[in-house]
Amino acid sequence: MPTERHFTMLFEYAPIALMEQDFSAIRARLEALRAQGVADLDSYLDAHPEEIEANMALIRLLRANRQALAMYGVQSKDEFLANIGQFFRDEMRRHFRDELLTLWRGELTWAGEGVNYALDGRPIDVLLSWRILPGSEETWEQVLVSIEDITRRKQAERALQVSEDHLRGLFENAPISLWEEDFSQIQTFFDSLRQQGVEDLRAYLEEHPKAIVQCMQSIRVLDVNQATLRLFGATSKEELMTNLDKVFRDEGQADSELMRLWRDELICLWNGDLTYEAEGVNYTLQGEPISVCLYLAVYPGSERTLDRVLVALEDITARKQAERALQASEDHLRGLFENAPISLWEEDFSSIKAFFDSLRRDGVDDLRAYLEEHPKAIVQCMQSIRVLDVNQETLRLFGARSKEELMTNLDKVFRDEGQADSELMRLWRDELICLWNGDLTYEAEGVNYTLQGEPIHIRLRLAVYPGSEQTLDRVLVSLEDITARRKAEEYLRYLGTHDVMTGLYNRAYFQEELKRLNSGRYYPISILIADLDGLKKANDTLGHEAGDGLIRRAAEVLRAGFRQEDVVARIGGDEFAVIMPQTDAEAAAEAIPRLQTLIRLNNKFYGEPRLGLSLGVSTGTEREDLEAVMRRADDAMYRMKREHHRAG
Repeated sequence: MPTERHFTMLFEYAPIALMEQDFSAIRARLEALRAQGVADLDSYLDAHPEEIEANMALIRLLRANRQALAMYGVQSKDEFLANIGQFFRDEMRRHFRDELLTLWRGELTWAGEGVNYALDGRPIDVLLSWRILPGSEETWEQVLVSIEDITRRKQAERALQVSEDHLRGLFENAPISLWEEDFSQIQTFFDSLRQQGVEDLRAYLEEHPKAIVQCMQSIRVLDVNQATLRLFGATSKEELMTNLDKVFRDEGQADSELMRLWRDELICLWNGDLTYEAEGVNYTLQGEPISVCLYLAVYPGSERTLDRVLVALEDITARKQAERALQASEDHLRGLFENAPISLWEEDFSSIKAFFDSLRRDGVDDLRAYLEEHPKAIVQCMQSIRVLDVNQETLRLFGARSKEELMTNLDKVFRDEGQADSELMRLWRDELICLWNGDLTYEAEGVNYTLQGEPIHIRLRLAVYPGSEQTLDRVLVSLEDITARRKAEEYLRYLGTHDVMTGLYNRAYFQEELKRLNSGRYYPISILIADLDGLKKANDTLGHEAGDGLIRRAAEVLRAGFRQEDVVARIGGDEFAVIMPQTDAEAAAEAIPRLQTLIRLNNKFYGEPRLGLSLGVSTGTEREDLEAVMRRADDAMYRMKREHHRAG
């Protein structure tokens, strides 16, 4: 027979946090409420929320095991009791309301998830459950409480949800118009032309201009984001989809600008280019023209079918208007300056011209070399520029209430001017060299800041006024806010390296990393191959949604099982791979039992269908080809898969 000491040891050294508590005082208080005529505790607690806090204070901690003390970062029961208010904060107080209702109904068990806090303030996701022990059903004097630390599981869940929500959120809420489209019918058209022997698409389209319209009408718009609806004045996606003929006009005119743009887009795709960029004019549903810059990119994996294409439309109407304004007469330009829809600065660079003249008199003929030796001269030059005027769009762009406020805070707009290697210093240096060489225009991209400290990606265009070529005393600078475009470009780059379903790296990125590491100094390098077991069965019996869920769960386990510097990728439908730089065979072998533990935890949480992975790992020493290492890992994975099949 097990002794009392035996059970005490089981309690004390259990691998999960355990506490023994006394709820008898709570029982007495609840009975007192019944005696007062309270029949509906739920409504009573709504009217008397202080009752929850009062009942919590009645819990007596009889004992806590070592795991419980360690979880909360305390050394003893007394230290635990002295800091109990730090461990169980507002969220757990809300959970305690449910516990009171459970006790009120006469139930002897309760379980729920919440957040506790360690002594050092670190949050701990927990699964808390308790049971009134046999023999205490009438008194509640002995209650066994277990607290499981589920922080890693919750972090993995949140990371996966954030990844999925982030991808959808990036598309839906991107500040630039995004279109997801299906060009597969165009690819089919291309294939049929090639079978007919057509080699020159441009010549073919000149003879068959209607084919351009037919191609563009065959494009299926799969989705658009909210910025697209705002750009074209649509109240819903359905309204936009049914009125695309209003957005893309003139498609029946062979020599129209839109037809020329579509023709060039088709020729670009025919030639195998996976990106395309052009400017044109679209129209809102209300008939207003919009100048747009179109960016097209074929999704990774759709290169052969063109079934998924991302199109971004940047509204460049303001920029086009500003460019036309610069070409107008000076009188008209003066009238447009103040209310132009783009940031305009009128500046005096004559002090820079004087500096150039002094350098030439001193025999300097290479300004770049001079500035490398005297970097402070760059700052001195730029600080010598006199800003003569700015327009209202400039004030709005930089968050200034007046021109005076902006002029006195230019150091906040142009940061890092004291750092010789900063991006702004390089931009200024190139601007000076451009002017030194006699160029009267200059264009560059960089980062400025609002007076509130927010970064703005800008495209700077500089033009010396006619008549000021010798003095540089009148220079017009326009700043275009391209922050939205930069974000769209970052989004496109992300899609090029990540698997959309799981958020892991995709096969293309994985292959690039293999090439990079193959010639690097990161040996030993280990590679793990993982193949998802039972995916076909899940798809066939439970549907593809269940199969997709298994794929995401596999990604969740793999992401949790490796370091940040490891490359975790989905390289096929049910196949994953991990590159572990600077990891020897012994450390790499530990990954398999670690993943198997995570799989068991994952299955415990999700249940059916069961997640299973066949795993294989191999390590490459210095100068060993990583493709060979990958093949060995793949062979090891298939050996495990055969064992799984034999085991049933």
